[in-house]
Amino acid sequence: MLNRIFGGASQTVLRGGYSIAIVREGFNTFADVFGSNEGVSFTNGTSPANNPVEFHKAGDRLLRDGDYPFLPLPEAKFPFTARQGGAMYDFNPNLRPGYTQSWTFGIQRELTKDMALEIRYVGNHGTRLWRRTSIGEVNIFENGFINEFKAAQQNLKIFRQANPNCGKTGFPACNYGNSGLAGQVAVPIISTALGNTDSTTLTSIDRSEAGRVATSIAQNATRMTTLNTNPVTRAIVKPVTLPDPNNPGQSITLSNFFVANPRSPTNSLIMTNSGDSNYHALQVELRRRLSQGLLVQGSYVWAKAITNVYGTSDAAADTPTTFRNLNQDKSVAPRDIRHGFKFDYIYELPFGPGRAFFNNGPSVIRKTFEGWQVGGVTRIQSGAPTAILSGRQTFNNNDGGVVLHNITRNQLQDLVKIRKTSVCDPTCHGVVYYLPQSIIDNTLAFFEQGGKTLADLDPTKPYIGAPTNPGEIGSILPLYGPWTSRFDISLMKRTKITEKTNFEFRVQFLNAFNQSNITIRGATTDSSTITLSTSPTFGQTTNAFRDFTVSGTNDPGGRLIEFQLRLNF
Repeated sequence: MLNRIFGGASQTVLRGGYSIAIVREGFNTFADVFGSNEGVSFTNGTSPANNPVEFHKAGDRLLRDGDYPFLPLPEAKFPFTARQGGAMYDFNPNLRPGYTQSWTFGIQRELTKDMALEIRYVGNHGTRLWRRTSIGEVNIFENGFINEFKAAQQNLKIFRQANPNCGKTGFPACNYGNSGLAGQVAVPIISTALGNTDSTTLTSIDRSEAGRVATSIAQNATRMTTLNTNPVTRAIVKPVTLPDPNNPGQSITLSNFFVANPRSPTNSLIMTNSGDSNYHALQVELRRRLSQGLLVQGSYVWAKAITNVYGTSDAAADTPTTFRNLNQDKSVAPRDIRHGFKFDYIYELPFGPGRAFFNNGPSVIRKTFEGWQVGGVTRIQSGAPTAILSGRQTFNNNDGGVVLHNITRNQLQDLVKIRKTSVCDPTCHGVVYYLPQSIIDNTLAFFEQGGKTLADLDPTKPYIGAPTNPGEIGSILPLYGPWTSRFDISLMKRTKITEKTNFEFRVQFLNAFNQSNITIRGATTDSSTITLSTSPTFGQTTNAFRDFTVSGTNDPGGRLIEFQLRLNF
């Protein structure tokens, strides 16, 4: 039995390997960190028109002289002092290069003298990968702001019970402050910084966006100054007074009640080793080398890629949702393709000299039928994920993620199918959807998009929503697009002229069957997200797969036919 499985001598090969490699970050990472900070900028480009003194007159400076017209560098004055609100980027002093471990194990079995089957497991793990962390994450927990926000919600509820028409024309504005009604309490930070009837704040309170309200205060210098100087709120936010380095003899009052670095509340970032990724794949490959005019190669890959950085290849520029949990964003990678089938083949037609047919006969007949060849490449693969986000800030100043209602992630994924309809308004045009209309409508109603309101929401039916409690955080929802397939076919005729010279004519049909492979995500993006709070057309797509590597051409998404003539000598 073992002989049947493994064959005779030299018919089975076991292969394995392991490597570890340091990740060399691109220079963009360093330019981004250093270039974002405060300081003097200097343009060193020169030209005869703009710098006649350095260039002199024509012919005075030659490249071979090595005396190039550089501009003198300005005198540097240290230290540089960041202005209020300026960017502050830095590297963790303990930052180390990230590294990737890769490993593989496989078995190859000879099936015939021309054919082999190989099965492999391939994996890798990226460790200590570079990733920016925002020091400006807004805090609503340790400082107790979340409790004041909940009190404002309760105040608003009590006020509406007493004034059911508030906010309507001819009626008082809805009030989330302490109006003296039974059960209401003071909300000094919100009232002092934002007032008691601000419409934007009202909307955020209704949506439990404690993080958004805190952000609207923390990232606004005027509002923070009001808190720092008001006797009531000053005792709560506890500001400190420091000399203003940019204005000698003057002082500046700052509070880190909401953010760790109030001098730069929006652009304080530090490069860390918090990135992580792993990849696992089963690969099955069948190869038949060219024999008797036929070559066939085919493979199937099942794979899964996971990372805590849902971003493009420039992952170092990604910022985690919260540094309270650096794995909060752990999910599949943007390029996670679960299933992939790939085939390529060449078949030389059995006509002409040395072939089964038309081997002899008149020269014209032999030349007409010799050298014909059919080939092609086929690719069939599952869709890539698109991250569905809410756009709500219930937790901090970043996206609070989504929450599924009355449906599981797998059930929602099973419902992803391309659906085409016609809309007449009055010009009829096609609209393509990738989810059932009932889920689209219910989701738009929750987020009050696409002309729908909360009155249209049916809470008993499936929909994608957002966290509905202050301080709650949801998750990234990766939604995989539909499968795509592509068939490229070529037909070639090679005519021999002399022993070392031949004439070749080829016609290639790229996307031979003119398929429109509709996708959710864009054609050229590595990372794609949909934010529901700003997507009135959620559930629709105008994207289709386009291959930007096909023969160096810009693939229009439809069939391309190429004709080639070559003289080989």
